[in-house]
Amino acid sequence: MMFAANHQFDGWVSLLNERHIYEQGRNTSLPLHPAHYWTHVAGKQIAHFIGKVENFESDFAQLAKQLDLGELSQINSNTIEPNAQSSFGPVGYRYVDRMSASSIQKINLLFKDDFELFGYPQINA
Repeated sequence: MMFAANHQFDGWVSLLNERHIYEQGRNTSLPLHPAHYWTHVAGKQIAHFIGKVENFESDFAQLAKQLDLGELSQINSNTIEPNAQSSFGPVGYRYVDRMSASSIQKINLLFKDDFELFGYPQINA
């Protein structure tokens, strides 16, 4: 699909459709599916612990504590820019200012449940 989109992110997003995203069992060539498929059933969280990439170090430390692994040293943290600005206003998402409004709208639509279930704000584009 990336070749068909001339290696452009917005072009690639425009080629995505619901079938690509929602049918994880039939589409093994595109492992991009809603995260709640593996953490929730019928809107209810069934996973005991959900860590987030943007909180990796603190979430991993919390998990290590729950698993009684002892204290771990923090190596780095670099995934979110809480004071970032973009043409869409202040956001904590890196690179969002490089996406077209139509890509943002499509991502909001395709991953609406993930935004809601995991408490991520959607960007109004």
